[in-house]
Amino acid sequence: MTFADFGAAAVAVVLALVPAAIALFALHSATSALRLEERLGRGGYRAVAAVIGTATGVAFLGLTWAFAGANYLKPRCLAFGDPEYATVFEEQAEPVRSDGLMLDAGSPPPAWAASLLGPGRFAFYSVAAVDGRAASRMPADAAGTARAILRVRRSSARPNLWLRLGTDRFEVFDAVTRMRLAIGSELWVDAGPVRYRCGIASGPAPVRSRDYPPGDGVFAFVRRAVLPPGAAGGD
Repeated sequence: MTFADFGAAAVAVVLALVPAAIALFALHSATSALRLEERLGRGGYRAVAAVIGTATGVAFLGLTWAFAGANYLKPRCLAFGDPEYATVFEEQAEPVRSDGLMLDAGSPPPAWAASLLGPGRFAFYSVAAVDGRAASRMPADAAGTARAILRVRRSSARPNLWLRLGTDRFEVFDAVTRMRLAIGSELWVDAGPVRYRCGIASGPAPVRSRDYPPGDGVFAFVRRAVLPPGAAGGD
């Protein structure tokens, strides 16, 4: 353990002490009003008080741990949560048009890949070759060409003993020119059993969720750089 680990733990304990103390004082007042000590006897009353006090302390410490994780993630959401597009900087006049996507995100495809397909969306995505195997297309009978590549790379780091930070980095490329059209991230932090995330799929502020939320976040990110069949134009 490093001094940073001890410091983070000390802050969490101090933050947990105040609400826990208030809760314990409230419980003490309630037990006094109900005269539990007289009803249970001194030994029984002390046993019940010890159990309640321990449970309260553990609960508030866990809540503070989760709160610390969300606050650790928040400035990173502000710094990296918004995607960037080539069209914004006039490197490219308009989004690329493509029937489908070449998906370079590992195999099998992540669950969020399903949001790329459907009416008004892309006709198919092709899975990039993994371990030398040939690329596969979904659905198999789809026709068209993939003019764009969606590449996703995952990384994780442990800033201290109590938190783990993870990032999925999304990049969209023109398959012909290899120019990068867009870049965005989905970030999360694990604080004990709790995970908070933010980014192109979860939104700009930390939300509590272990998995990618259902919705159109990834598709909306890609669509600003790559127009699916039948799209009227860029945003």
